[in-house]
Amino acid sequence: MSTESKRRWRLRNPERSRTAEANRAALRRKHGSVIEGAGGKLRVFWYPSGESYQRYENGGNYSPREWAQRSMAGIGRSESRQRAFMKRLRERIAANRARVSVLSDALAQMDGARERGGRADG
Repeated sequence: MSTESKRRWRLRNPERSRTAEANRAALRRKHGSVIEGAGGKLRVFWYPSGESYQRYENGGNYSPREWAQRSMAGIGRSESRQRAFMKRLRERIAANRARVSVLSDALAQMDGARERGGRADG
């Protein structure tokens, strides 16, 4: 796709731009907050997809049964964060095991050199 065709697509689809999505995300986050309305009266800001977004962000207002079903299925932000944490943890453990293996081999070579009466050049 050329730069020119991307530019034309963006002009034809302004609702799908990054800026438009950032604005929609800001409105979803703002859902439920108290704002000043017409005439200076306070009102609760409402956005169509804001309620489900807020539930997702805050862990949800679910019954214990719904919560258990979601947790068992691995659904929701906290479960997603837990999966990401565990992935990073496994990667760190693998890296540390590799490092320990390299150091163990180096120590074994040094010990072998000492037993033969030579110097350990490491």
